Amino acid sequence: MSAPIPGDNNLIFSEKLRWSLGLWLFLAFIIASINIVIWAAFGNYPTQLALAISLLALLLLWISSPLEIRVTKSELTTGNFKISRNYLKEVTPLNKSQMRLIRGMESNPAAHLEVRFWVHTGVMIKISDELDPTPYILISSRKYKELSTILTD
Repeated sequence: MSAPIPGDNNLIFSEKLRWSLGLWLFLAFIIASINIVIWAAFGNYPTQLALAISLLALLLLWISSPLEIRVTKSELTTGNFKISRNYLKEVTPLNKSQMRLIRGMESNPAAHLEVRFWVHTGVMIKISDELDPTPYILISSRKYKELSTILTD
């Protein structure tokens, strides 16, 4: 089980999804390629400005893009979505191939997605709220088996 965060006695599970090393390397390659083109066309000063702007943009994207999943005894919070655990009907852990199908060809437009493309596994949670038209929530998670076990308890 994940370690509880100090000060939150009700916390059962917590996971924060940040960028993978592969995504960092890919974005560094893209930034380097763009800056080489700028350097070849315009020289040193515009390249330094473009590099500073692109690194700042990269840092802001990194800060704003993680997904935090928190499960307490009474609710599930993921990203900016919060739901009482009373409304969770069925929790299904999804491996890489199942997640790809649910995210793609078999997706429901009314579903709520908390998906990060660099995480290939997750859980699908069916909702049993008559007032909410959302059929299910799809959440990316590296600890998808542990999350599904905790949510079914």
